[in-house]
Amino acid sequence: MTQLSPMPPSRPLLEVENLITRFDLRSGLFGRIMGRVHAVENVSFSIDRAETLALVGESGCGKSTIARTVMHLDQPVSGSIRFEGEETVGASAQTLQAFRRHVQMVFQDPFASLNPRMTIARALIDPMLVQGVSGSRGAMRRKAADLLKRVELSEAHLDRYPHAFSGGQRQRICIARALALDPKLLIADEAVASLDVTIQAQVINLLMDLQAELGISLLFISHDMAVVERVAHRVAVMYLGEIVEIGDRRSIFDNPQHPYTRKLLASVPVADPRRRPERRKLMVDEIPSAVRPPDYKPVQLPMRQVSNTHFVREESHAA
Repeated sequence: MTQLSPMPPSRPLLEVENLITRFDLRSGLFGRIMGRVHAVENVSFSIDRAETLALVGESGCGKSTIARTVMHLDQPVSGSIRFEGEETVGASAQTLQAFRRHVQMVFQDPFASLNPRMTIARALIDPMLVQGVSGSRGAMRRKAADLLKRVELSEAHLDRYPHAFSGGQRQRICIARALALDPKLLIADEAVASLDVTIQAQVINLLMDLQAELGISLLFISHDMAVVERVAHRVAVMYLGEIVEIGDRRSIFDNPQHPYTRKLLASVPVADPRRRPERRKLMVDEIPSAVRPPDYKPVQLPMRQVSNTHFVREESHAA
């Protein structure tokens, strides 16, 4: 089993700065804007090479919208997304195509992620064809077979269809497909949430082994703090579209500063009563709606530095 090792200092692979993504809510005959969903508000973070940053929070906090915005599946209102120092917001279609070759995504539902009419071989070869990777069909098939071996499946599976596989096996195939273009960054959007605990652990260990072997970076999105503690080098806690606390794994788990972070940690089952967190004075309210009036101006609150690698928002909606 691969163990996490300290990350050497380097220029970030991905830099996200002051990212804002909102969605208009329209109604009536003329489609008048009645409100806006403030899905992502002034979010900034970076990911180093061979590092795992976990975005954690409850459903609806904006984690998946960040992933989709980084991939340019959703368009930001404002902000900067730089990959290897190059700005991607407003970039040309050709630049974005090259960017997507280096950044790949693994989605939550392995059953919906694969076309039931495609063999596994075709599913793995298709990304290479779309990106114009040179090579014969035979060479691509050999690479597809190698990809299956990387995710601990057999070359004999190439000519089967998705219905022949379990959920865990399908997610391994999705990971293999994401690796087909030799990406530098993998975005795993709740990639183990739909799997049972045993299979979750196997897929997490697979991702960590692949990271150690290939040197890829991971943006790991999850609502499960126990999973995050296992896989992440750094953790960013999201609440109502904002990052309310960010820091290295040990700082977040050993010294949580924000009430919402403490709430998430308190929800993790702990067998030893002596290690159970203090549950008094924790947030108990449900997360309010992110829908705001069209003229709403959010207040941008500063981050307080707790240590060199640990920051917390001074005040928030959750305070």
